[in-house]
Amino acid sequence: MKGTPVDIGVGLDYHTDEIDVPAEAATAIIAAPSDATKAIWIYDCLLLVGADCTGQFKDSDGTALTGNMPILASSGFSKNSSGNPRMPWLKVPAGKGVTLTMATASGTGDGSVGYAIVDPATWA
Repeated sequence: MKGTPVDIGVGLDYHTDEIDVPAEAATAIIAAPSDATKAIWIYDCLLLVGADCTGQFKDSDGTALTGNMPILASSGFSKNSSGNPRMPWLKVPAGKGVTLTMATASGTGDGSVGYAIVDPATWA
């Protein structure tokens, strides 16, 4: 479910969307820019899983943004925002979306992600 963007007062529209990765080694699109000149900056993330798995964030070309993160069944992780709009957790290259790939024998991944779509020339 896509959330309504919120202007956080510094020229960024902040989005909060759900993460919903189906079972068994699936990849879900987390966010994608509507313009090839824009980049996605991820500020916060919450991910809960039903089974032992590994998770990895990648750009839409398959380039890793994180390493493989092992996550135990019925647990997860959270990454809170730094509070500084110039310091996101992950910076996705301009024109690329971000995906989450989970490798698991069974179970799903659910949660939420907070991000902004930025103009890298302005927010370098």
